[in-house]
Amino acid sequence: MIQMKRISEEVYFADQPVVYLGPSDIEFLRENVEKTVRQRTRLCTHKGPEDGLHEMFVVYTNNTYMRPNKHPKDESLHILGGQADFVFFDNDGNVTDVLQLGNAASGRPFYCRVPREIYHTVLIRSERLAIHEGLSGPFRRDTTTVFAPWAPEETDLEGVRVFSKRLEAEVARSLTLTTPVTLRMARQSPEVFLSDEAVGKFGGREIEVLRQALPQSSRKRVRVCMHKTIDDRFQEMFITFGKGSYLAASKHLGKDESVDVVEGQADFVLFNDAGEITDIIPVGDPSTGLPFYLRTPYERWHAWIVRSDVFTVHETTEGPFRREDTVLAPWSPANIDDPVAVPQYQKRLEAQAAQFMARNGAQ
Repeated sequence: MIQMKRISEEVYFADQPVVYLGPSDIEFLRENVEKTVRQRTRLCTHKGPEDGLHEMFVVYTNNTYMRPNKHPKDESLHILGGQADFVFFDNDGNVTDVLQLGNAASGRPFYCRVPREIYHTVLIRSERLAIHEGLSGPFRRDTTTVFAPWAPEETDLEGVRVFSKRLEAEVARSLTLTTPVTLRMARQSPEVFLSDEAVGKFGGREIEVLRQALPQSSRKRVRVCMHKTIDDRFQEMFITFGKGSYLAASKHLGKDESVDVVEGQADFVLFNDAGEITDIIPVGDPSTGLPFYLRTPYERWHAWIVRSDVFTVHETTEGPFRREDTVLAPWSPANIDDPVAVPQYQKRLEAQAAQFMARNGAQ
């Protein structure tokens, strides 16, 4: 398990420089959720309320009531375990849409991106629901979350009972009109798609779209951007890499980034300023038992070595996107299409990684 500090009955904060989570960390939250009054526990992987990228791993029970709310900024929900109905409302409290979500093995979409200023809630359909939630910071208690005036407060038990009964009936009617479809994507290049829907979703259907597009990329990578523009404060992409894909060593100026591994395995490599390996963290999708989430602090040199035939990640970072915010390492070839320098560097890095692992093992 990672190092963490307890802030309250419900809230923990990660307490180590490079944060990476695996199944044992989610199990810790699952084991403690019943001990909380509001039936929820969360582990925050950002440092504090002023951070530009806020990420939380949250576990709920099927007794949790989430009062419908909205935010003045986009947020996203990535389900790691369980199933839920994500419900959207108009300003008067009428249900406008229902998106059925589940973990990657459920066959449902496991991710959705919620546009700003739209009321929403989650109805939990499994004994436990584990999610990765993200949005841009900073956090302001009075303005970041706006609760719906037509929905009862958590302390109004009778009001919650009546509201929940009515909501369940509306959701049941709405679901009879719902037909699962693949996310509409606008293709920008052989490597890049853009989400073309107000509420972005991602699951097995969308993974297959990226897999089918992968052979058309000479660089062995293809992505779909879930944000709308490069100026968005909250940037998210699903990226599929093929084995042998070259990811130049780099660091980011002034902003953290994170990845959830959706499928496959890779080694995350950290370097010092001289280009010497300081750590290697093997990661993989949840089925591997390895850490499946990793958050890279800004201005830390890092690279990836893809270990599986296909490696798909959900990448999150703070916007806006500026190319100059990513600095390539001087020891890593800048021209990713160089047919000589890139294979030579990859071979050398593989050898260095093997030597490091033999000497030190991995975190």
